[in-house]
Amino acid sequence: MPSSLRHLPAPLLLLSLLFAAAPLAHAQSYPEWGEAFEVYKTDPAAGAELLIELGRRGTDNLPPSVLTVLGDAYLRQGNYGTARKMFLRALEDPSAAASMGPFKAPIASHAELGLAAAAIGAGKLADAREWFAKASAAGGDLGHLATLGHAQAAIALGRHDEGLEILEALNDTEGVEPSLVEASQFATANALLDAGDYEAAAAAFQQLSDEAAGDLALDAAFAAAMARYRGGDRGEALASLSALVERCPEAGEDDQPRKVTRAERELDPTAVLQSWVRNYREQSFSDYGGGPGPAFSLHGCDLAVETVAVLEEVSSAVVAAEPVPAEPEAAPAGPAAGRAGTAAVVPARSEADQSTARDAEAGGGFPGWIAALVVVGVLVAGWFWRRG
Repeated sequence: MPSSLRHLPAPLLLLSLLFAAAPLAHAQSYPEWGEAFEVYKTDPAAGAELLIELGRRGTDNLPPSVLTVLGDAYLRQGNYGTARKMFLRALEDPSAAASMGPFKAPIASHAELGLAAAAIGAGKLADAREWFAKASAAGGDLGHLATLGHAQAAIALGRHDEGLEILEALNDTEGVEPSLVEASQFATANALLDAGDYEAAAAAFQQLSDEAAGDLALDAAFAAAMARYRGGDRGEALASLSALVERCPEAGEDDQPRKVTRAERELDPTAVLQSWVRNYREQSFSDYGGGPGPAFSLHGCDLAVETVAVLEEVSSAVVAAEPVPAEPEAAPAGPAAGRAGTAAVVPARSEADQSTARDAEAGGGFPGWIAALVVVGVLVAGWFWRRG
């Protein structure tokens, strides 16, 4: 592979190799595809529409490389079922080896990576894990990206040790893009959080927040606060969240508020994977190479704003539900009777009394079934009396 292509963002690499992988006859027979590809590289949203429109005219004679990009276009539109069909056809085409030539490995790995993303979108984590594992064999930037997905899918399935082992190997690999390194560190802390090691997770997230840049630094700051909250240090967590909200840039007039789910606020590993796929669908290829970018962002500012609002609402509800202490009053004569704003004074009962009371409330105590038998006996006796 030419060195000029080796360091392109992994998703864009496929498009750069596309016509090199396809037979020349296909490029000459379908010039409109080339025009659509050029649009797709710079504006994936608009290019996806053009590619899908061309695909509606027929896909029977398209080479695997073109099917892979068409599957990618369907993936960006959230049509996971059709995307999966295109990727599988690209892999299962009997002429794939001949048509892709020396580019068979990267094209196939892109199709496998697309199948993993489509499986995440469809909620099939086990399938995603398998496809990520296959795509990671490609090595290079694309393989590193697939390895990160493989680890996160394992974590989402509760296989924390497996995920951490994969991430450790990835972190020890030379030449991994900086954005992938930071995302790998976030995934490591996410595994600790999901496994219940809140103290270690908070420390790992905080370190990443201090060292990272851009969106991921804000995500890590939010995650560190949530790890502290789940670990019981709620006062510090709320203070950290409030400080993060102050750090966040103000939304512009044209910015639409982003809908935040509870799973995202709780940093559920599956929600993290789904956020990565959604980012891919909404962003350009240039966000996936080099330094820090939004490719792996969880939109920490949106999460912090929403979480602070939820926690404040919960705190207000708790305070409102607390009983107002009543001034002491003289005990009334006779049986204790509660009045508005005054707690009734009830003598302490023995454990046996409490057990009997619980049985009576449940309808299974001794007095209850005796009474039931008496009622039934009276009814039966009345029936025989009327018959006589």
